[in-house]
Amino acid sequence: MSRVQEVKVQRPFRAVESAIGSQDLPEVARLLAELTVGEVVDLLERLGVRQRAVAYRMLAKDRAVTVFERLDAPLQRELVTGLRDEEVAGVVESLDTDDRVSLLDELPAALATRLLKGLPLSERELTAAVLGYPENSIGRRMNPSYVTTHPDLTCAESLERVRGELERTRNVYTVMVTDPQRRLLGVTSLQRLMAAPPDTLVSQVMEEADRVSATEPRERAARQCAALRVLSLPVVDDEDRLVGVLTVDDALNILEDA
Repeated sequence: MSRVQEVKVQRPFRAVESAIGSQDLPEVARLLAELTVGEVVDLLERLGVRQRAVAYRMLAKDRAVTVFERLDAPLQRELVTGLRDEEVAGVVESLDTDDRVSLLDELPAALATRLLKGLPLSERELTAAVLGYPENSIGRRMNPSYVTTHPDLTCAESLERVRGELERTRNVYTVMVTDPQRRLLGVTSLQRLMAAPPDTLVSQVMEEADRVSATEPRERAARQCAALRVLSLPVVDDEDRLVGVLTVDDALNILEDA
């Protein structure tokens, strides 16, 4: 880090540290709101344990989740143990399922079990399903939230399905095409669906899908995703049923960790 960068980081760090020391929480919130997410992450990494917990509580809810996702696993674990249960529950529920599983893996078993029980039933079932795969498999790092359509539906009907899933999943750019038994038939893109005439059948705009088994070692699956240059790589079980997706950003994170 250059001297200029160091000075840029030190100024808000000292200001936040001083505001926490004087218990001026509104000032802490104001100072943090002026920083980028990356700067908040740098600042939290420099604060002590108690100061970090105080500063984190002053972040807006949506921003708090984004910052939490950027923290290293040891800091996430430390922060979780320093927050109240209701605060932790809010953070954990807001995480994508794959990020939630990574966090739960880092926590003491008793705390992880308590947090899992506090999730809504649908989220608890998704999380438990991912936790059921071997620790180093891609099934453990996949995202079980995705958008599907069927070959006999029209592009207009498929786009309506996408709209209905916008709040549940961010993986909407690649749409998986499955049969009624959830077996993977192919993929199509959001761009293709939007560009085709509304009454065009999905079977006319879908293409063959590459895939990876949920039990495949995660690094090997991540290399396959990166080599294919796809936004989302379907993850299937032993019967070729779709169980999740590996996104390119998660694949790159796996390779960076490796």
